[in-house]
Amino acid sequence: MNYSKLFRIVLGLCCVAAGVLFILARGRSGGDVVVRTSEERQNAASSEAPQTPGGDRQDASGILIAVHVCGAVEEPGVYGLPQGSRIGDAIEAAGGFAEDADRDYLNLALPVEDGTQVRVPSLDESAALRESAAARAAGLVDINTAGADELMTLPGIGAARAQAIIDYREANGAFGDISEIMRVSGIKEAAFEKIKDRIAAGG
Repeated sequence: MNYSKLFRIVLGLCCVAAGVLFILARGRSGGDVVVRTSEERQNAASSEAPQTPGGDRQDASGILIAVHVCGAVEEPGVYGLPQGSRIGDAIEAAGGFAEDADRDYLNLALPVEDGTQVRVPSLDESAALRESAAARAAGLVDINTAGADELMTLPGIGAARAQAIIDYREANGAFGDISEIMRVSGIKEAAFEKIKDRIAAGG
């Protein structure tokens, strides 16, 4: 038997076995390697994104703006919203519209800025606001909202009568009709006839 040839075969097998063991040992020392698909990586990154106290994700800058929501909403207050939020987002943060809210008065798509106040009017309030706006557009003086200077632009209304109008509405509430201005001290039918075509009783 050729012992030299047998020795070389055994030595070769030992070298192969040693190489296999060395490779396996290196694999274990490097730890387990986890391969993720692109979708898995995206989901993992999304799950690590910061969240607001309400559960909504913050914007990329992580900065919140303060918005005061009041009027006909369920939970009026100051809310922190992500930059780029809209009026609709602010109302939603405040619990949504109250039952008597005019849901169509505000443009819900308008963006809000830090320090903004979003006031949702009731149906009655919005009707008065629209009437007042129409009066201003027609060049009329709204006797429910006009200040002394504006009231004094009316014929026969000086400083004393203007102040009397303001005092009356503060004590008795808004005028329901322009003719009610004759209840103000110093304004009778003759004075009313001079101003009736130039006044309105809106908001």
